[in-house]
Amino acid sequence: MPKKQIAVVGAVFRRDGRLLLAQRSSGHLAGMWEFPGGKIEDGETPQESLARELKEELGVKAEIGEFVADTVFEYEQVSIHLSCFWIDYYVGEIEPREHSQIQWVLPEQLATMNLAPADIPIALSILEGEDKDGICTGFGEG
Repeated sequence: MPKKQIAVVGAVFRRDGRLLLAQRSSGHLAGMWEFPGGKIEDGETPQESLARELKEELGVKAEIGEFVADTVFEYEQVSIHLSCFWIDYYVGEIEPREHSQIQWVLPEQLATMNLAPADIPIALSILEGEDKDGICTGFGEG
């Protein structure tokens, strides 16, 4: 039987040179860090889905920015297609409603965080690339 395919979106918040990670509180992958987001519902665009998820999970109204990267990760039971977008502007105070905690980290700290497996390729993409302003976010000198 083929694996269930699930399309999800994630937000890469940027603020003062740091990125936002959220720690999963329970269930599958509890304790691991991820870019906040969630499943795309029928009839939603990825951007609409991400805006809805960020309101539900973090209590903020976010302006969905440019595409960051996407990846497909094969878990034992499901195949996850994760697409992430930059978030530079939002209204409201971020509060972890569905996560145990949030943390703002420097891009180079991504390599030391216990990231959910599907988020690792996104983190590597961020570390290997440059953001839209041309500021190096990779390892070493920029």
